[in-house]
Amino acid sequence: MTPSTPSPESEENVSQVIVRGGIRVDPTNQTVTISDRIVSLTAVEFTLLTLLIQNPEKCFTRAELLSLIHNEEVIVVERAVDVHICHLRNKLGAPEVIETVRKTGYRFRSSDSK
Repeated sequence: MTPSTPSPESEENVSQVIVRGGIRVDPTNQTVTISDRIVSLTAVEFTLLTLLIQNPEKCFTRAELLSLIHNEEVIVVERAVDVHICHLRNKLGAPEVIETVRKTGYRFRSSDSK
């Protein structure tokens, strides 16, 4: 019996896909789907969603999120994160999964995140 080549749907590749709250994020292919509907996101929105969904219930400050999406050479106000989150919520069609933590930042919430 010869060793088989792993298929694209092998266990190793599937394990990278994150599914929470009905949202499926595939970091390898940079795709997001909800109920078999592909959601078109910008690179910044995809980065934010991936970080939040990989760390459910963890609150990230605006400063932490900002440092992730912009390099230090660019001057951007912390409220820019709010705009990205607003667009992300609208595109997901499920604004409740990204919770605003008052005067702090944001976290991903879903019924299956525990």
